[in-house]
Amino acid sequence: MFGLISIPREATLKSRLPLKNDKIQACTFDYWETIVEEKEKGAARIEKISRELLGLPIFSGLSEEKLLKAIEDRWLAVTTLLSTQPFEVPLQKFLEELFRDLGRDPDTGVLEELISLISGKVHEQTVVIEGAVEFLSFLKEKGIKVGLISNTQLPRALVEESMEKSGLLPYFDSLVLSSEVSWRKPYPEIFKEGLKRLKVRPENTLHFGDSYYYDVEGAKRTGIFPIQVLASRFHPPFEGEVAITDWQAAKLLFLRLWG
Repeated sequence: MFGLISIPREATLKSRLPLKNDKIQACTFDYWETIVEEKEKGAARIEKISRELLGLPIFSGLSEEKLLKAIEDRWLAVTTLLSTQPFEVPLQKFLEELFRDLGRDPDTGVLEELISLISGKVHEQTVVIEGAVEFLSFLKEKGIKVGLISNTQLPRALVEESMEKSGLLPYFDSLVLSSEVSWRKPYPEIFKEGLKRLKVRPENTLHFGDSYYYDVEGAKRTGIFPIQVLASRFHPPFEGEVAITDWQAAKLLFLRLWG
């Protein structure tokens, strides 16, 4: 079953909905819980990956309890920091701080191997949401530019590798990652970078994302019309003005409004 969700007609939209006669030149997308979703949610995924790291030489001599506690404490510190400032904490920075907490000093090679290992396990824990590829293909057939705007700690090369394995990468004209540009959603700077790389104006662009705070509010701040995506099985709350419940609904919405 698919459907569209919108607020009542009499309600006031905070962002102007592009009309039929307006030209949509580009669509940008969030990644996590929009295009792909986790097999396990947040903390459970982190704990599972953390347990798989115990056998690595760099962690030799550490008890499971000490390592898991250190990762938990460091993750709490990072999430607290991210709630107060607009810049990303890349995975390498996270690991450097973690090793400092543990009193260890790995060389660059070890860090790179660990980042690659963790990125691979993150990829194993994600699946493409049903219908996403078909909608991306539909947009490309219509000549619409497609961009990714994602908050992520992972480096660009490993995100591209994961997207290539998932069959997603060929559909995207640009990737803007917080780990690369430093700015995180919902701050306008990361959305502006996405527009710049696609060479489009905000009024000719739609943004699709699951999070009201990061995606809907972030797009509005930049003048981009947001469409909230409720396709993930984790069911984010509907808080935007316009939302889709699955990717077939996105295609119907696009055809209805912009042909």
